[in-house]
This record gives sequence, structure tokens and C-alpha cells, in this order.
Amino acid sequence: VVEEVDGKKVDNLRELIAAIEQGTGEFVTFRGANRQEYVLDRAKAAAAREGILRTYRIPADRSPDLQAP
Repeated sequence: VVEEVDGKKVDNLRELIAAIEQGTGEFVTFRGANRQEYVLDRAKAAAAREGILRTYRIPADRSPDLQAP
């Protein structure tokens, strides 16, 4: 369970998405309930997104209720 993104507490998927999209640093850091950190290169993750969705036949990176209006 992710509790923080870039040091900001998140309580739900909408807040998690906002924290990721509003981040400006080179890396995005996720901290779990066990206090373990996971760090991704923001540019590499963004570049890989479409390929991952296509490879695994995932229609979108989030459900319709979490997509921007």
C-alpha cells in the first residue's frame, strides 16, 4: 500500500495520481506502509507507459472515473 508520493501523504488513488502528475523532480518516490521506498525515473516511466499498455493490452492507464474531465 502506497502511503506517500514524493513525501506527500496520499489517501486514495485520485490523490496518488495528482501527486505523480504534479511532481517536477527527475524521480518519483513512493513510500509504502512498511516504510520501504520505491524510486522511478519520471521520464523513463512516462516513455514506457504506452508500450506497457500496448504489450499487455490494457486500454487505458486508469479507469474512466479517474481520468481528467
